[in-house]
Amino acid sequence: MVGTLASTLIALLLAVARVEPGTVHAVGRDGGLVYHVLISPAALKRTPAWADGQDPPLSPLKAILRADAKRAELVRDSADYKWDLEKAALRSALGGDRWYYEVTYFAHFQGVASTGHPPFLKLIVLMDGTVPDPAVWTRQKWMRAMEAGAFDPHLLRANPKAKAKD
Repeated sequence: MVGTLASTLIALLLAVARVEPGTVHAVGRDGGLVYHVLISPAALKRTPAWADGQDPPLSPLKAILRADAKRAELVRDSADYKWDLEKAALRSALGGDRWYYEVTYFAHFQGVASTGHPPFLKLIVLMDGTVPDPAVWTRQKWMRAMEAGAFDPHLLRANPKAKAKD
């Protein structure tokens, strides 16, 4: 029954939330949670353009400070992990018509040794200063939705009635 309910919810997601080509993604993982940001082309078009030869509409420092505030809302340091800024990168979207910052954080293990991949978080900062909230999924549900094509515009275009598998 739980598997059927999960499949139904994922199928509903596929039917309602079609991902358009040109959508910007950012994904992070902390324990059993996945943080997934999706920015549609329409949302990107509502942000200020960055004219050649001009400073960006939002400075890198302001973008990092806004991302830092959002990161602090989402994930916190613990006795085992300390979150640090890894990098901030300017990325183009819509064929270079719009730009945004992708800010990446990694959680560094505070003990002697750790196995596996460390937790990480990628946030998007738009040129209007907005830091969109990520959707927070359990890792299992996010993987099932991803396998079903929920975040792949090419798969959805090829098979618009794609359904999740149990």
